[in-house]
Amino acid sequence: MKKNLILIAAALLLAVPAMNAQMNFGVGVNVGMEGGGVQFAAGITPTIQARVGYSYMPYSLIIGEQDFDFQAWDVHPSGHTTIKEQKIQGSGSLLVDFFMAPETKFHFTVGTMIGGGRMFQVTNTKPMPDSYHNSGMKYYPEGNKSTSPTALKADGSGIYTAELRRNAIRPYVGIGFGNPVAKGVSFTLDLGVQYTGGIGFYTDPNSNGNLDYRLDSDGVQQLAYDMRGSNTKKSYDKFFKYIDTLYKIPVMPVLRLSLMFGI
Repeated sequence: MKKNLILIAAALLLAVPAMNAQMNFGVGVNVGMEGGGVQFAAGITPTIQARVGYSYMPYSLIIGEQDFDFQAWDVHPSGHTTIKEQKIQGSGSLLVDFFMAPETKFHFTVGTMIGGGRMFQVTNTKPMPDSYHNSGMKYYPEGNKSTSPTALKADGSGIYTAELRRNAIRPYVGIGFGNPVAKGVSFTLDLGVQYTGGIGFYTDPNSNGNLDYRLDSDGVQQLAYDMRGSNTKKSYDKFFKYIDTLYKIPVMPVLRLSLMFGI
Protein backbone atom coordinates (compact mmCIF):
# COMPACT_ATOMS: atom_id res chain seq x y z
CA MET A 1 0.00 0.00 0.00
CA LYS A 2 2.68 2.54 1.01
CA LYS A 3 4.81 1.71 -2.07
CA ASN A 4 1.82 2.07 -4.40
CA LEU A 5 0.92 5.47 -2.98
CA ILE A 6 4.51 6.67 -3.29
CA LEU A 7 4.56 5.56 -6.95
CA ILE A 8 1.26 7.35 -7.61
CA ALA A 9 2.53 10.51 -5.94
CA ALA A 10 5.78 10.37 -7.91
CA ALA A 11 3.92 9.85 -11.19
CA LEU A 12 1.63 12.78 -10.42
CA LEU A 13 4.44 15.16 -9.52
CA LEU A 14 6.65 14.11 -12.45
CA ALA A 15 4.12 13.72 -15.25
CA VAL A 16 1.93 16.75 -14.69
CA PRO A 17 4.69 19.35 -15.21
CA ALA A 18 4.96 18.15 -18.79
CA MET A 19 1.47 19.59 -19.28
CA ASN A 20 2.26 22.96 -17.78
CA ALA A 21 5.75 24.07 -16.83
CA GLN A 22 4.34 26.88 -14.64
CA MET A 23 2.42 24.59 -12.30
CA ASN A 24 2.67 24.97 -8.54
CA PHE A 25 3.31 22.16 -6.09
CA GLY A 26 2.98 21.63 -2.38
CA VAL A 27 4.18 19.12 0.18
CA GLY A 28 3.21 18.94 3.82
CA VAL A 29 2.02 17.08 6.87
CA ASN A 30 -1.50 16.62 8.18
CA VAL A 31 -3.40 15.42 11.22
CA GLY A 32 -7.02 14.38 11.49
CA MET A 33 -9.53 11.66 12.20
CA GLU A 34 -7.55 9.16 10.10
CA GLY A 35 -4.36 9.89 12.02
CA GLY A 36 -1.25 11.82 11.01
CA GLY A 37 0.51 11.68 7.67
CA VAL A 38 2.03 13.35 4.64
CA GLN A 39 0.48 14.96 1.58
CA PHE A 40 1.59 15.99 -1.93
CA ALA A 41 -0.36 18.51 -4.03
CA ALA A 42 -0.16 19.75 -7.62
CA GLY A 43 -2.02 22.52 -9.43
CA ILE A 44 -3.53 21.08 -12.62
CA THR A 45 -5.15 24.36 -13.71
CA PRO A 46 -5.63 27.69 -11.91
CA THR A 47 -8.85 26.32 -10.36
CA ILE A 48 -8.18 22.55 -10.12
CA GLN A 49 -5.67 20.83 -7.85
CA ALA A 50 -4.84 17.17 -7.16
CA ARG A 51 -3.60 15.70 -3.87
CA VAL A 52 -2.12 12.36 -2.82
CA GLY A 53 -1.62 11.49 0.82
CA TYR A 54 -1.10 8.79 3.39
CA SER A 55 -2.22 8.78 7.05
CA TYR A 56 -1.61 6.41 9.90
CA MET A 57 -2.73 6.39 13.51
CA PRO A 58 -0.29 4.46 15.74
CA TYR A 59 -2.86 3.41 18.28
CA SER A 60 -2.78 0.71 20.92
CA LEU A 61 -4.87 0.61 24.03
CA ILE A 62 -5.43 -1.83 26.84
CA ILE A 63 -9.10 -1.46 27.73
CA GLY A 64 -8.71 -1.56 31.47
CA GLU A 65 -6.05 -3.46 33.36
CA GLN A 66 -8.86 -5.17 35.26
CA ASP A 67 -9.98 -8.65 34.39
CA PHE A 68 -13.11 -9.19 32.34
CA ASP A 69 -15.82 -11.48 33.62
CA PHE A 70 -17.37 -13.64 30.89
CA GLN A 71 -20.93 -14.39 31.94
CA ALA A 72 -22.71 -15.54 28.74
CA TRP A 73 -25.94 -16.17 30.63
CA ASP A 74 -24.47 -19.10 32.58
CA VAL A 75 -23.68 -21.04 29.39
CA HIS A 76 -20.26 -21.76 30.81
CA PRO A 77 -18.43 -20.95 34.06
CA SER A 78 -17.23 -17.39 34.46
CA GLY A 79 -13.66 -16.67 33.46
CA HIS A 80 -11.30 -13.69 33.33
CA THR A 81 -8.97 -12.16 30.78
CA THR A 82 -7.62 -8.78 29.63
CA ILE A 83 -8.66 -7.24 26.31
CA LYS A 84 -6.38 -5.34 23.92
CA GLU A 85 -7.71 -3.09 21.16
CA GLN A 86 -5.35 -1.74 18.52
CA LYS A 87 -5.36 0.16 15.24
CA ILE A 88 -3.78 -2.02 12.56
CA GLN A 89 -3.85 -0.17 9.22
CA GLY A 90 -3.25 3.23 7.70
CA SER A 91 -5.05 4.70 4.68
CA GLY A 92 -4.26 6.69 1.58
CA SER A 93 -6.20 9.39 -0.24
CA LEU A 94 -6.54 10.58 -3.85
CA LEU A 95 -8.35 13.94 -3.94
CA VAL A 96 -9.22 16.61 -6.51
CA ASP A 97 -10.03 20.16 -5.38
CA PHE A 98 -12.23 22.54 -7.41
CA PHE A 99 -11.91 26.29 -6.69
CA MET A 100 -14.53 28.83 -7.78
CA ALA A 101 -11.76 31.22 -8.91
CA PRO A 102 -7.93 31.22 -8.89
CA GLU A 103 -7.71 33.69 -5.99
CA THR A 104 -10.23 31.97 -3.70
CA LYS A 105 -9.34 29.52 -0.92
CA PHE A 106 -12.70 27.81 -0.51
CA HIS A 107 -13.02 24.63 -2.58
CA PHE A 108 -15.09 21.52 -3.17
CA THR A 109 -13.32 18.16 -3.04
CA VAL A 110 -14.06 14.73 -4.49
CA GLY A 111 -11.93 11.63 -4.45
CA THR A 112 -11.40 8.34 -2.70
CA MET A 113 -9.85 6.91 0.43
CA ILE A 114 -7.78 3.77 -0.18
CA GLY A 115 -6.79 1.09 2.31
CA GLY A 116 -7.41 1.05 6.02
CA GLY A 117 -10.27 -1.41 5.59
CA ARG A 118 -9.23 -3.29 8.73
CA MET A 119 -9.79 -0.55 11.29
CA PHE A 120 -9.32 -2.17 14.67
CA GLN A 121 -8.40 -5.55 16.03
CA VAL A 122 -9.57 -6.77 19.42
CA THR A 123 -7.84 -9.64 21.15
CA ASN A 124 -7.01 -10.82 24.64
CA THR A 125 -3.52 -10.57 26.08
CA LYS A 126 -4.05 -13.35 28.61
CA PRO A 127 -5.39 -16.79 27.60
CA MET A 128 -9.05 -17.35 28.29
CA PRO A 129 -9.94 -20.15 30.71
CA ASP A 130 -10.33 -23.67 29.34
CA SER A 131 -14.05 -23.57 30.09
CA TYR A 132 -14.38 -20.66 27.67
CA HIS A 133 -12.35 -21.69 24.64
CA ASN A 134 -13.61 -25.28 24.79
CA SER A 135 -17.34 -24.46 24.80
CA GLY A 136 -17.24 -20.93 23.39
CA MET A 137 -19.49 -17.96 24.04
CA LYS A 138 -22.95 -18.33 22.52
CA TYR A 139 -23.78 -15.73 19.88
CA TYR A 140 -27.41 -15.29 18.84
CA PRO A 141 -27.93 -13.63 15.42
CA GLU A 142 -30.06 -10.49 15.77
CA GLY A 143 -30.07 -11.08 19.52
CA ASN A 144 -32.85 -13.66 19.16
CA LYS A 145 -32.27 -16.26 21.87
CA SER A 146 -35.00 -18.49 20.44
CA THR A 147 -32.74 -19.32 17.46
CA SER A 148 -29.84 -21.74 17.43
CA PRO A 149 -26.71 -19.94 18.66
CA THR A 150 -23.23 -19.97 17.14
CA ALA A 151 -20.35 -20.74 19.47
CA LEU A 152 -17.63 -18.09 19.23
CA LYS A 153 -14.53 -19.95 20.32
CA ALA A 154 -10.99 -18.94 21.11
CA ASP A 155 -8.13 -20.80 19.48
CA GLY A 156 -6.26 -23.67 21.11
CA SER A 157 -4.10 -21.21 23.03
CA GLY A 158 -7.08 -19.44 24.55
CA ILE A 159 -6.74 -16.36 22.33
CA TYR A 160 -9.87 -14.82 20.78
CA THR A 161 -9.57 -12.31 17.90
CA ALA A 162 -12.06 -10.07 16.13
CA GLU A 163 -11.71 -7.17 13.68
CA LEU A 164 -13.71 -4.06 12.86
CA ARG A 165 -13.76 -3.53 9.07
CA ARG A 166 -15.00 -1.16 6.38
CA ASN A 167 -14.61 -1.02 2.60
CA ALA A 168 -11.00 -0.77 1.45
CA ILE A 169 -11.97 1.80 -1.25
CA ARG A 170 -14.26 4.58 0.01
CA PRO A 171 -15.57 7.48 -2.14
CA TYR A 172 -15.12 10.89 -0.55
CA VAL A 173 -16.90 14.25 -0.95
CA GLY A 174 -16.29 17.38 1.06
CA ILE A 175 -15.42 21.04 1.29
CA GLY A 176 -12.21 22.76 2.28
CA PHE A 177 -10.48 26.04 2.93
CA GLY A 178 -6.93 26.87 1.96
CA ASN A 179 -4.62 26.57 -1.03
CA PRO A 180 -2.29 23.52 -0.77
CA VAL A 181 0.03 24.80 -3.52
CA ALA A 182 0.30 28.42 -2.40
CA LYS A 183 3.86 29.72 -2.25
CA GLY A 184 5.42 29.58 1.19
CA VAL A 185 3.72 28.15 4.27
CA SER A 186 -0.05 27.72 4.38
CA PHE A 187 -2.76 25.83 6.26
CA THR A 188 -5.63 23.90 4.72
CA LEU A 189 -8.74 22.49 6.39
CA ASP A 190 -10.82 19.63 4.97
CA LEU A 191 -14.26 18.54 6.15
CA GLY A 192 -16.24 15.79 4.44
CA VAL A 193 -17.58 12.26 4.53
CA GLN A 194 -16.36 8.93 3.20
CA TYR A 195 -18.71 6.12 2.21
CA THR A 196 -17.68 3.03 4.17
CA GLY A 197 -20.26 0.61 2.77
CA GLY A 198 -21.22 -0.24 6.34
CA ILE A 199 -18.97 -1.24 9.22
CA GLY A 200 -18.69 -4.92 10.17
CA PHE A 201 -17.34 -6.71 13.24
CA TYR A 202 -15.78 -9.99 12.02
CA THR A 203 -14.69 -13.00 14.00
CA ASP A 204 -13.70 -16.64 13.57
CA PRO A 205 -16.34 -19.00 15.03
CA ASN A 206 -14.53 -22.12 13.80
CA SER A 207 -11.04 -21.18 15.00
CA ASN A 208 -9.66 -21.86 11.51
CA GLY A 209 -7.74 -18.59 11.25
CA ASN A 210 -10.27 -16.89 8.94
CA LEU A 211 -12.02 -13.83 10.36
CA ASP A 212 -14.93 -14.10 7.93
CA TYR A 213 -18.02 -14.26 10.18
CA ARG A 214 -19.83 -10.89 10.43
CA LEU A 215 -21.69 -10.19 13.64
CA ASP A 216 -24.85 -8.11 13.37
CA SER A 217 -25.29 -5.05 15.57
CA ASP A 218 -27.54 -6.87 18.06
CA GLY A 219 -24.91 -9.57 18.39
CA VAL A 220 -22.26 -6.93 19.05
CA GLN A 221 -24.38 -5.54 21.86
CA GLN A 222 -24.77 -9.05 23.26
CA LEU A 223 -21.00 -9.48 23.31
CA ALA A 224 -20.68 -6.14 25.05
CA TYR A 225 -22.93 -7.47 27.78
CA ASP A 226 -21.09 -10.78 28.05
CA MET A 227 -17.59 -9.32 28.14
CA ARG A 228 -18.02 -6.38 30.47
CA GLY A 229 -16.33 -6.53 33.85
CA SER A 230 -17.52 -4.93 37.04
CA ASN A 231 -14.81 -2.26 36.88
CA THR A 232 -14.79 -1.73 33.11
CA LYS A 233 -18.49 -1.81 32.25
CA LYS A 234 -18.75 1.90 31.48
CA SER A 235 -15.78 2.18 29.10
CA TYR A 236 -16.57 -1.09 27.33
CA ASP A 237 -20.24 -0.21 26.86
CA LYS A 238 -19.20 3.09 25.30
CA PHE A 239 -16.90 1.27 22.89
CA PHE A 240 -19.63 -1.02 21.62
CA LYS A 241 -22.22 1.76 21.44
CA TYR A 242 -19.79 3.51 19.11
CA ILE A 243 -19.53 0.37 16.97
CA ASP A 244 -23.32 0.00 16.95
CA THR A 245 -23.60 3.56 15.59
CA LEU A 246 -21.11 2.76 12.82
CA TYR A 247 -23.19 -0.30 11.87
CA LYS A 248 -26.24 1.90 11.25
CA ILE A 249 -24.55 4.72 9.32
CA PRO A 250 -22.71 3.82 6.05
CA VAL A 251 -20.56 6.97 6.11
CA MET A 252 -17.82 8.28 8.37
CA PRO A 253 -16.77 11.91 8.85
CA VAL A 254 -13.36 13.17 7.77
CA LEU A 255 -11.70 16.17 9.40
CA ARG A 256 -8.13 17.05 8.47
CA LEU A 257 -5.80 19.97 9.13
CA SER A 258 -2.72 20.26 6.92
CA LEU A 259 0.45 22.34 7.10
CA MET A 260 1.66 22.82 3.51
CA PHE A 261 4.86 24.18 1.97
CA GLY A 262 4.55 25.55 -1.57
CA ILE A 263 7.45 24.66 -3.89
